[in-house]
Amino acid sequence: GDVENSKDAHYLASVKTLENTGFDYIGLGHIHKHAFLKKHIAYSGNLEPLDFSETGVHGFIEGTLEDGNLNLTFKPFNARGFILHEIALDEHDVKDSVLSKIRRSIKEKDSKADFNRVYLRGEKHKELTLDVTWLKASLEEDVYYVEFKDETEDAVSLEALKDIHKDDAIGKLIANYDKEENKTQEDEAALDVALRALLGTRRDPS
Repeated sequence: GDVENSKDAHYLASVKTLENTGFDYIGLGHIHKHAFLKKHIAYSGNLEPLDFSETGVHGFIEGTLEDGNLNLTFKPFNARGFILHEIALDEHDVKDSVLSKIRRSIKEKDSKADFNRVYLRGEKHKELTLDVTWLKASLEEDVYYVEFKDETEDAVSLEALKDIHKDDAIGKLIANYDKEENKTQEDEAALDVALRALLGTRRDPS
């Protein structure tokens, strides 16, 4: 059971209490991820993960006890894992480059045989449509399973905004930014936040 949250319905006891029981080894359950709390107290975790909340390697603990000497080893067992990928996009990306980034991440994490969830993040060109159906079909031979979470935003073009909003607060904000010398990444990030806030407050007059 749980040894950290005393209010949990599956609470067993504190680690300190378990240490004083005199057992050579205590194997804990309920928690699905393996962890060694002390040399002789451990969660083995699930043999197989159940969903994307259970990332990482799963398996069992193999132990030997001989002449009072305890030796414990975690043994990976799961046939498939749940793997998360964070793919950073920018305004220069096109469909093929997005696909290449995903394939590279799958290769780096060696997750061809696993359940893969791909988070698409960053700023993409406004004309780029992320066709999830096309991406899945293109990756059909690359992975056992893949799903997508599109969290991208359309990139803000400063030149276009400055021309469109030359007579209002947005245009003045960009003009003042252009005048600044020795701009930093923090300055650029602050401008982006301010522009998105201002653009978000505007309403279509029609």
